[in-house]
Amino acid sequence: MTDDVATECRNAGGSPEFCSHMAGLAKQFGMDWSSAIDRNTYPKIVAAYESYTDRRYGGENLHAGKTIHFSQFAKSALQHWR
Repeated sequence: MTDDVATECRNAGGSPEFCSHMAGLAKQFGMDWSSAIDRNTYPKIVAAYESYTDRRYGGENLHAGKTIHFSQFAKSALQHWR
């Protein structure tokens, strides 16, 4: 499961360090790259991301009442990682 996230993350242009964080988040929340994130879990994932990386998420609030996927969260976070 986390290997999928790490691989897909690297394919999306993430660095090994960033993708390691994403794989850790996926494992913590029992998700894979295409898992849906509900609105109750979304803020928990953002908080965990900020705690893991010691960085602000900085991405837009992707949830805004709709279902998003872990890949969308990771790609948004990646935009602010660089």
